Amino acid sequence: IMSMKEASKTNRRIGPWPRHWRDLVHDDDGGMDMFGRRPQNGVNTLKNELAKLAFSHGNEWAQDDVSGVELDPELVKGARKVEMTFFKSMKVYTRVPRAMQRMQGGKIIGVRWVDVNKGDKENPDMRSRLVGQEFNTGKDDELYASTPPLEALRFVVSTAATFTDSGIQRHVMINDVRRAYFYAKTTRDIYIELPAEDEEGSADQLGKLNLSLYGTRDAASNWQKHLSKHLEEIGFTSGIGHPSVYHHKDRKLVTLVHGDDYTTAGEPTDLKWLKAELEKAYEIKTQVVGPEGEVTGKILNRIITWSGEGFELEADPRHGEMIVEQLGIKGPGGVTTAGCQNEEPETPEQEEKLNPEDVTGFRGGAARSMYLGPDRPEMLY
Repeated sequence: IMSMKEASKTNRRIGPWPRHWRDLVHDDDGGMDMFGRRPQNGVNTLKNELAKLAFSHGNEWAQDDVSGVELDPELVKGARKVEMTFFKSMKVYTRVPRAMQRMQGGKIIGVRWVDVNKGDKENPDMRSRLVGQEFNTGKDDELYASTPPLEALRFVVSTAATFTDSGIQRHVMINDVRRAYFYAKTTRDIYIELPAEDEEGSADQLGKLNLSLYGTRDAASNWQKHLSKHLEEIGFTSGIGHPSVYHHKDRKLVTLVHGDDYTTAGEPTDLKWLKAELEKAYEIKTQVVGPEGEVTGKILNRIITWSGEGFELEADPRHGEMIVEQLGIKGPGGVTTAGCQNEEPETPEQEEKLNPEDVTGFRGGAARSMYLGPDRPEMLY
């Protein structure tokens, strides 16, 4: 906010705005209308925007939190109902009076919905997840959760492609644990504001978390401790080079865990054993790639393919297609060299600033290119 002295230096008007001036941004969002009344409620408007399920001009609407595409409100409501049913069956939180938090202490955080269509417009696959809104207020080493490097995934695929003493071809198994964080108990006294979709809750109640909730700072760490304990109980040993890579000495299995995704290389019989052990502990979705399984599979936004002679690993080609589309490159034309130097480099005076839309596009294209780089050496030039 400018002081009166600073405003005078910029020749900006000081004092009341003329009556004919209108603030088109704020008048429609919590400000006063043309009659000087304030019929809007800015706080409620903001909550509705964050919820991505609100009323606009008398019509209900919903929005995809990833793509920004408009969603069918009825499908969103159905997905949220499924999530709340899962919360209830897993006993993610317990409703308690607000007075309990005041007496016993503990942190209160808000929650919000993340709605995503995993399918497309013709075949929607709506997913809604209720997440916590706990913000990073400082460094805490106890909250650390390891993230495996790309080399760890390559090591698993390389193991699958390596010949075995038995002569049996190894396969790659991919397991996705549904709502993984809910299997890990919370280690703090933390309370959430009850969502409107909790029909049994009331304004004078909070939800005390029993299990880790997406969006809380220690959720990833709690889940990693839980999954590590489970794998060690069934015979795995955590790697020395990286804690997210595990090895089963007797069954010769190599497993990489990234978040809620397990990727394992091993012989079919041993992979079936691991699948059964994971199904005892979690609700999982499984895919096996190899001679006795599927031809292709998806691992951490990368595609693994069984060619009949070995395994191939590549970045999802959709990212390359998006870059080509963004640059407006059409046709099969190519170049024999990766690049060339300008004969006359541009001077700072000759450079033109990009407009905001082009800046956003440039950043997105650069980020996709850097993501593709480790799998596409020709793009590293």
